[in-house]
Amino acid sequence: MTVSAATAPDLSTIPTEFRAAFEQAIALRAVVTEAERVPNSMAEAALWAARAAADRATRLAMAALGLPHFEPTAKAEGGFVLYSERPVLPAEALTDTQRQVLIALVDQTELFADNYPVPMTARCRRQWLGLVPPGPLWQAGPDGAPRYFDLRRRVAADKRAFQTWLAALPVAEKVPLLYELDLARRDIRAEYESPIGAVLRWLTPDLGPWALAAAERELAVLGQSKSPTYENPRIQLVFAALVAAGVPIEPRFEPLLRIDRPFPTSLNDAWIAAIAEPRREAAVMAALKAVRFVSEALWLVTDLLPRWPFAELALYAEANIKEGREPKAVRQALKDAAAAHSHIKKALADWKKSQPKPLKLKVISTAKLADLLPLSAEQAAQLEAAGREYNGVVCSAADLIAGRSAADEVILPDTIEYTRLEGPRGKPAIDLWAMMADSGTFFAAGTTAVVARICQFDVDCDDAVLGAGLQLALRRG
Repeated sequence: MTVSAATAPDLSTIPTEFRAAFEQAIALRAVVTEAERVPNSMAEAALWAARAAADRATRLAMAALGLPHFEPTAKAEGGFVLYSERPVLPAEALTDTQRQVLIALVDQTELFADNYPVPMTARCRRQWLGLVPPGPLWQAGPDGAPRYFDLRRRVAADKRAFQTWLAALPVAEKVPLLYELDLARRDIRAEYESPIGAVLRWLTPDLGPWALAAAERELAVLGQSKSPTYENPRIQLVFAALVAAGVPIEPRFEPLLRIDRPFPTSLNDAWIAAIAEPRREAAVMAALKAVRFVSEALWLVTDLLPRWPFAELALYAEANIKEGREPKAVRQALKDAAAAHSHIKKALADWKKSQPKPLKLKVISTAKLADLLPLSAEQAAQLEAAGREYNGVVCSAADLIAGRSAADEVILPDTIEYTRLEGPRGKPAIDLWAMMADSGTFFAAGTTAVVARICQFDVDCDDAVLGAGLQLALRRG
């Protein structure tokens, strides 16, 4: 496998005698990363072998560069010495060649993986190498060296004393340091105050300049991110600090808004109110979609709707109500909002009118796997296809019936059920093979043509009319 041009580091700047070794190590790491990303793409033993090969190649490349591998070291009192308690080289101790190579590899965090005398996180490596201006962790301490090294020593010596020292710092120094420590958790592993605690207790107006600089950093990271950014204490801290400092919330800062259950209603309301009214609803919806779990987002909707009667909030709740833990509470919140606000009542009515009328389907038979044996050739083919849809592993019907599989998660035979549905004309139209309580595959009757799926209890179908019909038919049984 080759590393894509988008993610491969540019090694053309490092001496040729090291280039091939690091190219091999990076390519092997990419194989492991891809295998871990795709479930069951490799057998467990093969995956471990790939990891071992990548580790060996990395060790050889680093050894040639003069960066020794940390071997596991036992503590006298038991356990092993953590990475955060092991020495990291001062940047000035690097040779020109080491520095050249490490700059080229600065973003390859998995290459270092706790095992070498360099900072663990890419953010710390950039400051260590002087590629970006130093933050609070990398500014000079009393001894003239970056505080990063002093804090690592403090944590290794006495975590409790470190916490006491941190708590005693002035607010203007403590909050920025907490922010940096949250970014460097893999480098300095200590139990310290979460940034959420700083949000609740320590924010003061004089943090405005720091909050502005931190906001720019977080916006740059969000702009580069290719995956969803969910609840994030650092982002919450930065936005809250902007509001506490009275910084006008410009449109560019709005992506930093996070609303979350741990915060008091007064804080969530203050952050929402800080956004200009014409943009407020859109900003709240974006923040709601940054909540990791829909059930939590629905709880927030029920809390926010009485004070922030946004039509989009109501529509979000209506569309996702089945995923909530307390659907009755959500229904009541929607009912109350519609009664109090005509625009919400109209939005909900319009939404319901716009929903497709479900295809008329009816369940005509349901049976456990054990009651279907022996399976017909048609049923066996469908079962095999459904198993493959579930975990991506090709498995015979006989093995599925016996509960055998090469997959990490074996499909339990007792959970497998077969359901047949008839269509509007009274003839068999859909076959469903459900398994593991929350999953399943719908086929066109008598075939292995997939028409829809069940994922975490929810019907997933590209055809809205068919999907609505399947949901309704299964609900009615």
